Amino acid sequence: MEVNIAENIKKIQNRPVDSHKGSFGKLIAATGSFFMPGAAVLSGKAALRCGLGLLQIATEKSAIPSISSNLPEATYLLRNAYEVLKRNPTAILIGCGMGVSQENEIFTKNILENAKCSIILDADGITCALSCIYLLKKTSKQVILTPHIGEFSRISGLDIDYINANRQQAAVDFARKYNVVLALKGDKTIVTDGEKVYVNTTGNVALAVGGTGDVLAGMVSAFVCQKLTPFDALCLAVYLHGKLADIWVEKNSKVTLLPTDLLDLLKDVI
Repeated sequence: MEVNIAENIKKIQNRPVDSHKGSFGKLIAATGSFFMPGAAVLSGKAALRCGLGLLQIATEKSAIPSISSNLPEATYLLRNAYEVLKRNPTAILIGCGMGVSQENEIFTKNILENAKCSIILDADGITCALSCIYLLKKTSKQVILTPHIGEFSRISGLDIDYINANRQQAAVDFARKYNVVLALKGDKTIVTDGEKVYVNTTGNVALAVGGTGDVLAGMVSAFVCQKLTPFDALCLAVYLHGKLADIWVEKNSKVTLLPTDLLDLLKDVI
């Protein structure tokens, strides 16, 4: 289906003169860990660059010095479901370097059971939701997933060869079954809520490097916090994310793109 990307960008750009930081949402990002602090930085900076009003990072105590030195715009709290939920966020992002552990699986389960806001699951957040996947269709709020094909294979139980041969149908069936909005990443990323389907036309192989998915997760989260519907937020983020890579290869080699280059380009593209 056709998606009005320009109209959704206008919605993000439209900022009344009496706006304040609370007007553009509060994101709590359960991201990063001692061994993967960069993922929290990439997703957090992407969210802020896309217009998010307030960012709190819920992470391990040991990771805070490393993340905060590269992300001074955020505030920090320890990754605890009770602490996250009592702050009444507009949306919660789970994944992006969080790590997979029993503790993080319990955290993810508690958020899915009790959150009263939109939830974005990426990377480790998707893996941690495997043990409680039934909660996806029970939560009263919309859940957004952004898996690459390996993650989608794990959470759907489908063989990778089957997914490759039936990408759109597999994505639609999963989104409909679990009542989620899904971006199945890859060449011509597919966005679907089980009914509507958007096949993205931007992007290229330059995005095939670790960390670019963290940038996308932050972008989606920011747009959700600014009141776009989950489907529109995901379509806009996927489109712009790919557009950044297309602009990069106009002047640079496809093998040289770093995720931080996407952050530098974001301000100009939006």
